[in-house]
Amino acid sequence: MSPKKPRLGERKLKPYTFGEEPELTNRGRSQISERETARVVGGKTTSNSGATPFEKGDVHSRRFLWEDKTTKGSNLNLPGSVVAKVCREAAMAGKTPGIVLSMEGLPDHVDSRWVCVPAHVWEELREQLGW
Repeated sequence: MSPKKPRLGERKLKPYTFGEEPELTNRGRSQISERETARVVGGKTTSNSGATPFEKGDVHSRRFLWEDKTTKGSNLNLPGSVVAKVCREAAMAGKTPGIVLSMEGLPDHVDSRWVCVPAHVWEELREQLGW
């Protein structure tokens, strides 16, 4: 009797060589960052990072549609096309645009996660909070 071949998904995973975990892919780091963003802003992640025709943005909350940008380094380029994209998608969803920047390579004493909203929204929030 020949041994059964493992079915799809039943294959045993090989242990990490020398106990080292493999480095996360960009997609893996992005998914972790999006979940953390959802926790921070009180929202939910969008399936497939908003790549479907129906639901856009990486994270959505009651008022905001968030785009999450993350990098391993300490520099992050934010082109105007990304800002325009999140503004357009938020307008289509009837929400306010927001961008969360995550830079994993910053020194430990510097916050690695930053939240960006349009200036008029910041002013509104300041008034509501009495700042």
